[in-house]
Amino acid sequence: MTYDVNLPRMHQAQYPNRCIRCQGDPQGSTLRLWTHMVGWWTAVFLIFGWPVSTTVPACSPCKLQIRLQRLGGWVVMLILSVLFMWFVWPWVKDFVPLAIRKWVAVGMIMICALPFLAWQVLVPPSFDFTAYKNSIDYEFNDHDYAVEFANLNRDADWVKVA
Repeated sequence: MTYDVNLPRMHQAQYPNRCIRCQGDPQGSTLRLWTHMVGWWTAVFLIFGWPVSTTVPACSPCKLQIRLQRLGGWVVMLILSVLFMWFVWPWVKDFVPLAIRKWVAVGMIMICALPFLAWQVLVPPSFDFTAYKNSIDYEFNDHDYAVEFANLNRDADWVKVA
């Protein structure tokens, strides 16, 4: 379960002076994380919007763990998708009408993404964020960190906690 804090996208988020992963002293160390804006076009056209970044406090030992967790899941999903399409698609494509082949292939890749998505829900990362056109959802694994984050950013136009 994550604790979400929604802030305006243009607001410069301020984080508690604790490591985002282990809650320890980051000793001034930070980590820049990136994502892309999502919207209706993401689902319809399968494209992502502009890149968005945030800089979080993270102690040196946790930086590598955070990067591996963020990148590792995508790499595993990509490898599974490529293997699935390499070995299964040749058996399936002849049964699919040409007009919908692309969408069937996308559907098959989405099936490959299910383990990754299930893992993200069952074992959420210590921190993640999702950017939209006008806002950003900051998702925390730790309730106290989320509450402190929301309090530090109460000067924003809005602060929604879920």
